[in-house]
Amino acid sequence: MISPLVGGAFGSKSFLWMHVVLCAVAARQLDRPVKLVLTRNQMFSSTGHRPRTHQDLTLVADDTGALASIEHHTRTETSTVAHFCEPAGLSSRFLYQSPRLVVSHRVTRINAPTPCFMRGPGEAPGLFALESAMDELAAELGMDPLTLRIRNHAERDQTNGRPWAGKHLLDCYQQGAERFGWDKRPLAPRSLSAGGVQIGWGMATATYPGRRMPASCSVRTAVDGAVTFASATHEIGTGVRTAMCQVAADASGLSPGGLRFESGNSSFPDAPYSGASQTTATVGSAVHAAAAQWNGRLLALVRTDEQMPFHGLAEISVVDGDVVGASYRMAVADVIARGGQRYVDELSFTVSVDAGDQTETVSQSFGAHFCEVEVDEEIGRAAVTRWVAVLDCGRVLNPMLARNQVMGGITFGVGMALLEQVPYDGDTGQLIGEYYVPTHADRPDFDITFVDEPDYALDPIGVRGVGEIGACGVPAAVANAIFHATGRRLRELPITVEQLMRES
Repeated sequence: MISPLVGGAFGSKSFLWMHVVLCAVAARQLDRPVKLVLTRNQMFSSTGHRPRTHQDLTLVADDTGALASIEHHTRTETSTVAHFCEPAGLSSRFLYQSPRLVVSHRVTRINAPTPCFMRGPGEAPGLFALESAMDELAAELGMDPLTLRIRNHAERDQTNGRPWAGKHLLDCYQQGAERFGWDKRPLAPRSLSAGGVQIGWGMATATYPGRRMPASCSVRTAVDGAVTFASATHEIGTGVRTAMCQVAADASGLSPGGLRFESGNSSFPDAPYSGASQTTATVGSAVHAAAAQWNGRLLALVRTDEQMPFHGLAEISVVDGDVVGASYRMAVADVIARGGQRYVDELSFTVSVDAGDQTETVSQSFGAHFCEVEVDEEIGRAAVTRWVAVLDCGRVLNPMLARNQVMGGITFGVGMALLEQVPYDGDTGQLIGEYYVPTHADRPDFDITFVDEPDYALDPIGVRGVGEIGACGVPAAVANAIFHATGRRLRELPITVEQLMRES
C-alpha cells in the first residue's frame, strides 16, 4: 500500500470500513488501482461519527470553592453490530482535586451506524460538560471562573497517585489571562456590549494524554552521501515529514536539507496508526534512535579508518552535515564517497524502539482557552471574535506547525460548539438539510503560545502531541462566553439560532 499524503484525517480513520475492503478486493480482481468515491449522503452514514452523549455532572464545593465531590455519569450509544464507548468522563477523574470522585459510562445499542473516534475522543465532549459545570459553579459562588480552577488545581494524578511528568497548567492560566486581559472581565453576565450586540468572555481548561507506542525506522545511505530515513507512518497534512527531518537532523548532525524522510508505504518499517496525538512522540523516538545510531556509526568508521584525516581522533563530531575534528572539516558526502561501499553498508540499517517506561510518572498535556464572543440577539447570531490559547505540550519541535495544529483544533471545536450536527427525519431516517462547518469567515483573531517545557519521561525528544488538545475545552469556552454575554446557560451542542434569539 502506497499513500505518501493521506490528507485531513481527524476522525474515523482508525476503523476499517467495508467500502475500503471492497475497493481493495476490486483492485486485486482488476489488477489495477481502483478509486471509490462516496456520495455526500453516504459520508454521513458510512464513515463513522462522534456519538451523542447525555452527561449528568454534579459538583459540590464549600464557600471557598474547594471541591468536595465530582460525579460525572455519561450515557452514550453504539450500533447493534459493534461496540464503541465515548469515554467522556475520563478528564473528570484527574483534572481537579476532589476527595470524592464518581465516574461512570453506560452504552446503549441503537439502530444507527457505528460511531467511532473523532478529534479529542472522550475529552472534547467530556470537557464541554465539566468545564461548563465549573463555570456554572463559579457563577453560583460569585467567584471568577479562573480563580475557581486555580483553587482546585491537582498536583498529581489522583487516580493512581503518580506525579505528572511535567505539568505547567498554572503557567498556562497565568500567561493566557495576561494575554487576554482577563482581569478586566466583569463578573456579572450582560455587562459588556457594543454596537447593539452583547459581548462575553469565557474560558476553559484543556487536557489530553501524552501517548507513545513502539515504532521502527530505517536509514538508507547512498554512495553520493544522500541519507534517507523511512517509516510506515502517515502524512495526514500535519507536517510529519518536516518534523521527522528536524528530529533526524538534530540527532545525526546532518543539515535538515541534507536528508529525507519518507512515509506512506507499507513496505517501510512498522509504525502505529496516526491517531491519539502520538505520531511525533512515537515515530520521532524511532527516528531519533536511528539518527543517533547513524551518527555513532559514522564517527566510529572515520575514527578507525586510516585513510581518513580523522583517524585516531577522540574529539570529532558531525555538525551541519560536516565531520569536524580539531583542525579539519570534511563534508559527510565526501566522507562517504571516499569510504565507498563499506560505509554505505554500515550506514544502512533499521532500528526499532518500544513504548518507553511510562510507569513512574503520568504524561499529560494541559492548556487554557480564553475567548470572546459577540451575540446579536435580534437574529440569534453568535460570532467568536478573539481567541487566546496557551498550551503545555512538552517540547515544541516546530512552532509554526504546532500553532497551525492548534488553530485547526480550535476551529474544529468552534464548529462543534456552533454549527455541526446531522439532523435526520424521524420517520424516514433520511438526512435533513446540510452539514455546516466553520469557514475562514468564522475564524477569530488567534493568539496561540506554548509553555515549551520538554517531557523526557515520555520520549527522548521531549514532545507530546498537539493534534487533539486544541479542540479540547473549546466548546465549553464558547458556551461560557455566551453565558457571560447573555446570561443564558446552554447545555446542548450545537448552540443554535433559536437558543440565542432575544425572548419577546
